[in-house]
Amino acid sequence: AIAARTLQAGALERFAPQAVANTVWAFATLGVHHAELMAAVADRTLGNGALDKFNPQAVANMVWAFATLVVHHPGPMAAIAARMLQKGALDKLNPQAVANTVWAFANMGALNMDLMKAVAARTMCPKVLQSFTTQEVANTAWAFARLGVVHGRLMDTLAQRACQPDVLMAFSSQGLANTAWAYATLHITNMPLIDAIAERAICVDVLPTFNSQEMANLVWALATLGVLHDDLMKRLAERIVLPEVVFTFSSQTLSNTVWAYATLGINDHLLMESMAQRALCADVVASFDAQEVSNTVWAFAKLRHAKMPLFDVLAERALDPAVATTFCSQGIANTAWAFAKMKILNERLMAMLLERALEPEVLASFSEENVTNMLWAYNFLGIENNSILDALEPKDGAEGMVGGFE
Repeated sequence: AIAARTLQAGALERFAPQAVANTVWAFATLGVHHAELMAAVADRTLGNGALDKFNPQAVANMVWAFATLVVHHPGPMAAIAARMLQKGALDKLNPQAVANTVWAFANMGALNMDLMKAVAARTMCPKVLQSFTTQEVANTAWAFARLGVVHGRLMDTLAQRACQPDVLMAFSSQGLANTAWAYATLHITNMPLIDAIAERAICVDVLPTFNSQEMANLVWALATLGVLHDDLMKRLAERIVLPEVVFTFSSQTLSNTVWAYATLGINDHLLMESMAQRALCADVVASFDAQEVSNTVWAFAKLRHAKMPLFDVLAERALDPAVATTFCSQGIANTAWAFAKMKILNERLMAMLLERALEPEVLASFSEENVTNMLWAYNFLGIENNSILDALEPKDGAEGMVGGFE
């Protein structure tokens, strides 16, 4: 009823800027996405310099609402960025609004480098930074990582804030996982921060609250950064194998988890058994994509954890045309290496991998390491095919080893 009244002819035009912002903020807070109303609001903000009449806080609330409701309308994001870049606009935002703004742009995948630089500068102001809560630290770090923007000084500053006792002890499992994910995605190894995250994660009030996505993100981050925290990884494994937890894992979280443990060289037998059982569930098998197949078989092979039913099932999944045609060069090499390492000859799978590898766009992307692993796998399994030798230049060396991928 409210949306219908607002959409009546001329009604929205009569709304004051603050009323417009409050309206979309309210709908977003309630989780109500009214597409027609959101489109009308977007058009309202683009007309005749309308945004210039919005104060910065109202603009921040509106962009947060658009992002929360995932309103796909490119115009407002560009206009909002321009408004925020006007002299003094960001200075009028409170810390939460600063973090919400950059989170919104990241959530919408809207990269504006000038805005990112300005937000970073504003965030690093002592008065702003010292008011940042755990959520604002996590959201800001996540936003920069989501958009692939590496700002070393900002990330160091956020890490220092996160490590302050009052902030650290307020981190939730989600905040810890998102923050670790952000630093790993940007390949920034800040050991004081990582140690602090690990310390907080095993607290009795936090560890039992981790869900499968958060645990997968956290262990993936540690593995990506090459940081081994034995106690944390052990505690997380103990939580993962609980029946009520393990059966919440998806193909993505499962593959990232086993990849992480294998990358760090942690062979937790119960964990791998539990992951294998979950992977064999019909709903999980049916959702594996090429990357998840290769990550999973690579992990089990690296840890020499023999699970023939799992390899057979994942081979069949890989042979599905919808999956087979999406293998990348590293996925091909990892999968071939894994089956050879486990001494499993699946001729249909190996033929498919070879066929995919020889496609020009895939072949051109093979690294030297991928070539080495590919050739070793086919030679080890006794598969002779001149097309491999013709297409891939032989490299010196015996058995290959790759580190997997995300």
